[in-house]
Amino acid sequence: MRPKTPEEMYSFLTHAFWTRVYGDITAASRRKRLTEHDIAQIERQAIDLMAGALESAHEFPEFDARAVIDATLREGREGFNVIREARTQQIAKEH
Repeated sequence: MRPKTPEEMYSFLTHAFWTRVYGDITAASRRKRLTEHDIAQIERQAIDLMAGALESAHEFPEFDARAVIDATLREGREGFNVIREARTQQIAKEH
């Protein structure tokens, strides 16, 4: 499926991003108990992968794909911050 609008592309990229993150965390957690370092590494890899999409932005001349990719990256970073804060609060409650 080739996105025809910025909204379609945003939806596709966001879904792909979070699916990748969830899959990577699930796979890693089956191998061992994850540390904050492990989770941060998965987060960085997901951000790097999405940032790599900027190289193909020119393939979508119908709209500004760079802006859509940037918005997806922003949402990913913000999401990671929210999730990290929730983990920090959970750990504080347990101790």
